[in-house]
Amino acid sequence: FARLKDCDDILLADDEATYQLIEDMLASLSQSLSSRRIHIGMDEAHMLGLGEHLRRHGYQDPSDIMLRHLQKVVALCSRYDYQPMMWSDMFFRLCHPDYYSAATEISEAVIKLVPPQVTLTYWDYYHTDKAVYDYMIEKHQHFHNPLLFAGGAWSWHGLLPLNRFSLASSRPALQSLREHGVDQVLVTAWGDNGGSCPVFSVMPTLQLYAEASWTADCSDSQLARRLQTCAGMDWDSFMMLEQPHDVPGRSPDDVSTVNPARYELLQDPLCGLLDRHVSPGSGQHYAACATKLAACQSKNPRWAYLFATAVALCRVLELKSELGIRLKQAYDQQDRSQLQALAKGVLPDLCQRLAEFKESFYRQWTTDNKIFGFDVQELRLGGLEARLTRTRKRLLEYLNGTIPVLEELEQDRLFYDGRAEGENAALPLAVQNWALTASAGVI
Repeated sequence: FARLKDCDDILLADDEATYQLIEDMLASLSQSLSSRRIHIGMDEAHMLGLGEHLRRHGYQDPSDIMLRHLQKVVALCSRYDYQPMMWSDMFFRLCHPDYYSAATEISEAVIKLVPPQVTLTYWDYYHTDKAVYDYMIEKHQHFHNPLLFAGGAWSWHGLLPLNRFSLASSRPALQSLREHGVDQVLVTAWGDNGGSCPVFSVMPTLQLYAEASWTADCSDSQLARRLQTCAGMDWDSFMMLEQPHDVPGRSPDDVSTVNPARYELLQDPLCGLLDRHVSPGSGQHYAACATKLAACQSKNPRWAYLFATAVALCRVLELKSELGIRLKQAYDQQDRSQLQALAKGVLPDLCQRLAEFKESFYRQWTTDNKIFGFDVQELRLGGLEARLTRTRKRLLEYLNGTIPVLEELEQDRLFYDGRAEGENAALPLAVQNWALTASAGVI
């Protein structure tokens, strides 16, 4: 199907083979599932018409291409008695590049181009200010289309959930939706970049959406009571699952989407791509988290496997998080006894802990999911294991004089995001993509 690609992840519009593929999809789905509602997506197609379509047809306004394409897809949906919904951002971006911009003015011409049978899905996982939701909902209500809202249960930033931010962004959204009479709501739990976060770890956020369907009382105490009743989950335990991200130096009031526990796990031990964003004392922090999370297992017997994996992760990070800093410091100071201790003590212990984590992660994955996709996790963790083994070998080669220098440790450590020296020094980041975490090389 490569011939049906415009560029990146965008289908080639205005090609009959593309519409045959879409019809085949609809035909297959109609035989497999009874629902007549279907989400046709169409979001974030920023490069639409600028790849193969441009080569074939010359430049055309992407807005015209998208609206033409939409008409064809909606006609196909009608053929199979489907009621389509789609993300709304492309219509807003016809008027302004920023979906959420307060400067956006939707023209009546654009509104009239949207087929009336299409439900517009306003997606917003990011804002904690109710005024943003009020504004966006009112803009959507200018269209002559049914409206659906999609919020986010943040499961897409690594192995741990971000329920604290999910709740902080969802509560004002749900309040605004209630006030504006929007009665179609869903919550997304995406699996970006591997889907490594256990889906049941975001249950506190899902409980919020469930309770908001029935009552305006969505306080933590109400949600905790209902979560225990509905799922046998202890609220405080599940909110603690993301505590590994609360590294030293992070403000207790910070509800942002930083994920140091992910990038500190996956970054290369020798190259130190993100070492400038590792907080001093992180190792002790992760050790304390392991102890706290281990105590949660007895409070959540049905879900003990989730906490077992989180504990195993923290035990890895206890040694791994500051490993690059310790290597660089010992090398720069020519502390051969410390390099020896890292090579012969810390790294073998770390490899053993990583092996235990992989097995725990495997049990978690096969409890929650089909096996498909675990190959991605194992390839990544296997690569990390290989790099730890190679790090140990290179240290020993350096110590016994086989190699004169460790080129990786000769390099200065730089800020990952290019910030200025001394500017918010070791504050953690939100880094999602594995390939951009594991190496500065091309993967």
